[in-house]
Amino acid sequence: MTRLQIDNAADLIPTAARAIVASRLRTNAMSRALNPLRRTLCACLLIATVAHADSTPADPNAAFMQLADEFFDQYYFPTNPTTATLSGIHDYDGKLEDFSKAGIDRAIGRLEDFDRRVSAVDAKTLDEQTRGDRELVLNTIHGTLLTLQTIKPWQKNPDTYSSGITNSAFSIMERKFAPPADRLRMLIAREKLMPAVLQQARANLSHPPKIYTEIALEQLPGSTNFFAKDVPAAFAGVNDKALQAFTKVAK
Repeated sequence: MTRLQIDNAADLIPTAARAIVASRLRTNAMSRALNPLRRTLCACLLIATVAHADSTPADPNAAFMQLADEFFDQYYFPTNPTTATLSGIHDYDGKLEDFSKAGIDRAIGRLEDFDRRVSAVDAKTLDEQTRGDRELVLNTIHGTLLTLQTIKPWQKNPDTYSSGITNSAFSIMERKFAPPADRLRMLIAREKLMPAVLQQARANLSHPPKIYTEIALEQLPGSTNFFAKDVPAAFAGVNDKALQAFTKVAK
């Protein structure tokens, strides 16, 4: 799925706030002549105006990018830790996706909220590139809602869980973003969460199609071998207790 590249987004600094402050400073001499009531009203106006400028970028493109950052930082990557790892975002390397019914309902609620907020942005006020970014965010939201609410692989496809946790481990094993010992500790943290994911599979799966079940069963020997042999071999050079801890968890 195409993803908006937030890593390269420029910092959004509300220049309007600086201009307002400079303008107000130039009128300080005049304000000394005002009576106390008028000085109080002027100060309140200044505070409210600057606060609004600080929180709301004047440029519609900058305002949308701020909303897009919020979508990815507060919803997309926290909800998809494996995707975050593969995307070079390492704040969630010790976490797994939440497939609980409460987690799925929470994700749907957040997506619907972002759908309303992004859809409310008038595309006509944006430049061509930002209009494209808006469409990418909306497509991501709508595609995910379709998956969670209509296709429902969390309810129909056992491989969502077994291959999902395998991929979460592979993403840390494959990516050399940190020393092996550090990555192994992150993988162990994910390993400890995997039994809960399998319990969520038991709670969620309801009459999965036969072909889905057959595919999941065919995948299981490879997944088992991956955890029993491939992962320990990949971290064989780690000379501390982390490897022994991982071996105990894997068994």
